Amino acid sequence: MSKKLSIQIGNHSDKGMVRETNQDSFGSAKTDWGELFVVADGMGGHKGGEIASKITVDALCNSFKSEKVSNPLSFLNESIINADLQVKENAEEKPELKGMGTTVVALIVRDGKAFYAHVGDSRIYLFRHKKALQLTKDHSYVQQLVDEGTITPKEAEDHPMKNRILQAIGGEKTKPDLNSETLYQDDILLLCTDGLSGEVSADEMWENVKSSKPMDACKTLVDLANERGGPDNSTVIIVRIEKGPKPPPVTTIQPTPTIKINEDEAKQSNLTNIILGVVVGIGIILFLLTYNKKVDIDKPLIAPTSTQPDSSIIFGAKADTSDTNKVITLPAVKDSTLIDTNKVQPPDKPKEKENNKDTENEEESESANNLDPAFNS
Repeated sequence: MSKKLSIQIGNHSDKGMVRETNQDSFGSAKTDWGELFVVADGMGGHKGGEIASKITVDALCNSFKSEKVSNPLSFLNESIINADLQVKENAEEKPELKGMGTTVVALIVRDGKAFYAHVGDSRIYLFRHKKALQLTKDHSYVQQLVDEGTITPKEAEDHPMKNRILQAIGGEKTKPDLNSETLYQDDILLLCTDGLSGEVSADEMWENVKSSKPMDACKTLVDLANERGGPDNSTVIIVRIEKGPKPPPVTTIQPTPTIKINEDEAKQSNLTNIILGVVVGIGIILFLLTYNKKVDIDKPLIAPTSTQPDSSIIFGAKADTSDTNKVITLPAVKDSTLIDTNKVQPPDKPKEKENNKDTENEEESESANNLDPAFNS
């Protein structure tokens, strides 16, 4: 952690007024170069959710304490993927845990910056200049509807499917969103599960955190969620920047674009660049052939060499997690698998389609051609 920053921390978790157990987990770890904070919201069965969230939090905290992290975003990405594997392995070994999963939101404070990642609908808020900014975007069905323009953010708050998420650790696909933000004096970072954000608005969070100590504010916010019915477990961590550089003007405050790998766009970019490389190579060949024709035949000729494009040079798209300004956006997928946060269903096995096509020639002298089956994943 940068010497320029001095932080104050608070946390609190409660099972709420309806649930019998608390399946949320939270944790933190500190080294001489930074601090890590993690919140996870487990789901799936009576014990599965609690175990999944604990495995995830422990995996990140233990890795943080045992490794010398040079790239915080790469660390967060790899640690979350590793936690995902651990959750799946535990579910395979113990049938009673089948279908368990968890969301996760993680924050590293280091060198005057906040590096963060998330999967699911647990969130990070930044409070600066008396305003709330949601740094993460939910991996949820209703957020997808908002992105498509089908519903408004206001309508999403009370949508009947607001608890359905499109990603979870332990689910079919886990691709964390990675991001970073420069920190300034009086900034307040708040990590929470949807048990809190679903009952308390961002403006109400600000009213409670602006003048209270982090630990007191955490307790007050969870109590507020419980007063409104407490339908879910609620967990919150607050990090307040006590000392640091002065914040920028209000007009410059905006979230940093998400760093995320998009396989479809990467493949399209690779194809485009390969075609471009071939075109350039052909151009070079034509140029050399034209140039050779202009050589004076009275002068000694040099034996021509075959000039072809270097097939080893392929221009491909690559997401560099060390560059927080590089953006590869994930398009909305209408047919995404929905995950009920109350119970994660095991992923369906991909169906194998077989398309056989036989063709016959009218002439008896030619044999029939058979096409191999094509498989769609």
